[in-house]
Amino acid sequence: MFENKSTNKNAEDNLPSFDELVCLAETQPAEFETLRTLLCNELIEQAPERIQKRLKGLQFTIDMERKKNKPSLSNCQKISNMMSESLQELQDALSNPEEYLRNQKIPKPRADVIPLFPGR
Repeated sequence: MFENKSTNKNAEDNLPSFDELVCLAETQPAEFETLRTLLCNELIEQAPERIQKRLKGLQFTIDMERKKNKPSLSNCQKISNMMSESLQELQDALSNPEEYLRNQKIPKPRADVIPLFPGR
């Protein structure tokens, strides 16, 4: 099994080659899944704290999509489409933030105005 031998190094510094990962996925899928989870979590934890919640949510969505369906090309395509949509949304938000916010289906907050001095 893959081990991160140094606490000062990222797991990717010791990452097996692509061929070794393919072999691991085919012969020891549980260990491959452990490695995949470890690397994903490590990457999320290296991200700025302000976006970690969003990344964890995205990873959760991907994991649920993977659990819902058996591994297949179709499943990979669904996840790829999710990532493409997320990138498109980011591009839209960066290129025209005012329009992006206007197009969001977030209801504007409403508040009742209570007079400070009733009857005046």
